Amino acid sequence: MDTENAISKLFIYAKDHGLIPRFEDLGDEGADHMKLFTQRVVLGDKTYPNGVGNTKKKAKEVAAQNALVCLNQDKNTEVLNKNEADIFAKQKLEDNSAPKENYFALINEYCQRKGLRQNYIEVERRGPPHNP
Repeated sequence: MDTENAISKLFIYAKDHGLIPRFEDLGDEGADHMKLFTQRVVLGDKTYPNGVGNTKKKAKEVAAQNALVCLNQDKNTEVLNKNEADIFAKQKLEDNSAPKENYFALINEYCQRKGLRQNYIEVERRGPPHNP
C-alpha cells in the first residue's frame, strides 16, 4: 500500500461513509536530533493504531496506512491493544531496515523502535595520540 496516498485514500473512504477523520498528535519522544513523533487516526468513535515516524508528516502517513489496513480487514474493535500497534510500527520500520551486518544501524533502529537512547562508551583507544 502506498504511504504517500494513504492520507488521501483515508479521506476518500471517510467521505464515502459519511465520517470525518481526525488525526490526534500524541506527542514526541527522544532527543532533539532523534525525535520520534506519534499520531493516530480517529474515525467516528473508533481509534486505530498509532503511527510513528521521525517527522510529523511521516507519523501521519503511517497512522493513515494503519487505519486503512484495519479498515480493509474489517476490524470492529474500538481500541487496538498496544501489541498490535507495535506490530504495525515494527513492520513499517522493517521496510526501511539496514543490512543485518551493520550493527550500529541495527542498534539505532532498535532504540528508535523502543524509544530508547544508545550511549557508546569508549573502552579502549589504540594508536598514537595524534591519530588514535
